[in-house]
Amino acid sequence: MLSNDSIQCIITSPPYNKLGLRQGLLFYIHKDRRYSHCDYPPEQFIFRSKLKLYQTIIWDRGSTPNQNNSYFRPNHEKIFWLTKSSSNISLPPKYYRDCLPEYFKGAIWKIKPDRKNKHPAPFPSIIAEICILTTTDE
Repeated sequence: MLSNDSIQCIITSPPYNKLGLRQGLLFYIHKDRRYSHCDYPPEQFIFRSKLKLYQTIIWDRGSTPNQNNSYFRPNHEKIFWLTKSSSNISLPPKYYRDCLPEYFKGAIWKIKPDRKNKHPAPFPSIIAEICILTTTDE
């Protein structure tokens, strides 16, 4: 079992568990939802929370099945880099930026989804790797 205050970084997509994070980082992956012909972006829920939005990253999935022909196909998801504390976040060490230079250039990551993953909301492991490398010296 993990001790209290031992988690510094969380990367998640639905379904979500409630975690008592006192400080550290949360990468929240979500796409806009549609209900009754209206778009409900995750930002509206984030802004009502106590978390601070540090940056929004766009995950360009390349393609996605269109489940409704009445609007444009949602071929991207948003990765919200959130923090609960007001501590400064510094750029990752040059070593890590050199490991995956194509992702450390900008806030749009073109990564194909992991279609073999049976999870209801899968994301490729490279996304977790980038988030970890972005926020750690280890």
